Amino acid sequence: MDMKYKTKWKVGDLVTLSAAGRKVEGNYQVREGFGMIISIGSCAETWPIRTKWIGGGIPEAEFKEYELKTYKSKETSDDKKK
Repeated sequence: MDMKYKTKWKVGDLVTLSAAGRKVEGNYQVREGFGMIISIGSCAETWPIRTKWIGGGIPEAEFKEYELKTYKSKETSDDKKK
C-alpha cells in the first residue's frame, strides 16, 4: 500500500527552485520562472511533487521537497520596500 507523501506543500502553491534545487544539474530547464504544484504523489516516488512550470524550458517538472521554495513575485517584494 502506497502512503501519501507528507509535505508542507499543497496543490495550487506557487514555487520556484530553492538554492539546493538550483544546484541539481537535472533542473537546468527550470532555473527560470516559477511553477504551480499540480499533484503530490506517494512516498514510493523518487520525485513526488509534480508542477506545471511557467517561464522555463519544459511545461511540467517533478521535484523532491528540498528542491522548492515559495515563489514571491517581484511586485510583492517591491511593495514591501515602500
